[in-house]
Amino acid sequence: MSRGTRVSERDPLNSLAYEVAGSGPPLILLHGLSGSGRWWGRNVPAFANSFRTYTVDLPGFGESRGVRWSRLDDIADRLADWLVDEGLAHAHIAGHSLGGAVAARLAARHPDRIDRLVLVDAAIRPQGTRLTARPAHVMRTIGRSSLGFAPLLVRDLLRCHPRSFVAATVDALQTDWEPLLRRIEAPTLVVWGARDAITPLAIGQEIAAV
Repeated sequence: MSRGTRVSERDPLNSLAYEVAGSGPPLILLHGLSGSGRWWGRNVPAFANSFRTYTVDLPGFGESRGVRWSRLDDIADRLADWLVDEGLAHAHIAGHSLGGAVAARLAARHPDRIDRLVLVDAAIRPQGTRLTARPAHVMRTIGRSSLGFAPLLVRDLLRCHPRSFVAATVDALQTDWEPLLRRIEAPTLVVWGARDAITPLAIGQEIAAV
């Protein structure tokens, strides 16, 4: 797997860190809130057998923590520009949690860039209402994580940019999503964990029904 930060000609001070593995059609993987591209570490080997797989650290997180999170529309547009910088006319994209919100926004705003979309426990509410994740829910989710993943989760949480963490949370959860979801043209797969205490299964069912 190769790792790098491509310096954008449009905005060299706001370049995103990423890793690349495999060959084939491009697949972009976007991580969840407080995370990094390394959250996909166990999935990448399988994906890389069929796709040129990019794991991108979102602004404010992972190795991109020096880049501030802006508005969700801006993040989607930044990723569209990133695709251009990478020479990718279009790509498949999969996003988990916050990454699912970004991926959905990208697909809605730049439909010509996205071939297929996968939303994994996405931080989206079609009716625009807030999620009500309590600390106990978060701790329960961490407790259910594998022994290898929990330290990674905590490490990424501690190194993310605090203001970006807060801004990303508020931005994703206060958006009126239903009209945006209806603008998505790409074939979309909604994947959900039945025991997800932070984004319950009912949310996935609402998204799939739009």
